[in-house]
This record gives sequence, C-alpha cells and structure tokens, in this order.
Amino acid sequence: MKKLTFILTLLAVLAIGAFAVLAQDNPEGEEEEELLDCPAFEDSAADVRIGYYMGEGIAYENTGQLAQAIYSYSCLIQQVDDSYIPAYIQRALLHSSRRSFDLAIEDYTTILELDSQFVGAINNRGLVHMARQEFEEALS
Repeated sequence: MKKLTFILTLLAVLAIGAFAVLAQDNPEGEEEEELLDCPAFEDSAADVRIGYYMGEGIAYENTGQLAQAIYSYSCLIQQVDDSYIPAYIQRALLHSSRRSFDLAIEDYTTILELDSQFVGAINNRGLVHMARQEFEEALS
C-alpha cells in the first residue's frame, strides 16, 4: 500500500507541475459538500465498501469520467471512513487536474491533519499554491 501511495503521489507531482505556472482557479465546483447517496454494499463491512468505492473511482478515472470518480471517493470519505487517506489523495489529484484548487487544498490539508508527516500531501499542497501563484503559502 505504501508503494501505491508513493506512486500516486509521484504522479500527482508530475501532473500538477505540468500546469502549475499557467493554471488559474476554476470557481465552478467550489460548493459545500452535501450528503451523498452511497447505497453500494451499505450492509457490508467497511473494508468491503472501501474496496468497492476505491475500485469504482479508479475505473471512472481510467475512463475519463472524473466527476463520477470524485463522487466515488467522496462517498467513501463521507459514508464509510473519513480518515481513509488514499481516497483523499485521489480526490485531491482530481480536483487539481480540474483546477478546483480550493477543494484540492482542503483535501491535502485534511490529509495533513490525519498524518502531519505525509510528505506527498505537503509537497502537492505546495504545488497547488504555486499554481495559484501563492508563493509564500507554497514555501510554507
């Protein structure tokens, strides 16, 4: 799992770095989180639901259905386990790729609240701040 997290973090750094200088905030999608309808396997154990929603999110990502992937990761976070870092990582990466930087920063900040030593989240949050041309925040 640590290897997968490292690879995902590395991919995030490359993806965000590619557009960091030219990127601007997208005000669309910057709304408060609503209660989601996430009925899949609702009577199953948390690990079953985590596996389902992570798999669903990755499948949506692989087919370019990013809004649906975000929804899957959000279901996992909101309805199954609000401390499951891989879901936040994936969702933050998607928010970054869609230029919803405020939401990406929120997810990276949540990751750091859960694990203050998560270097990938520290780095990626800094890259998002760079994309927004918030250089002081990026340095911190």
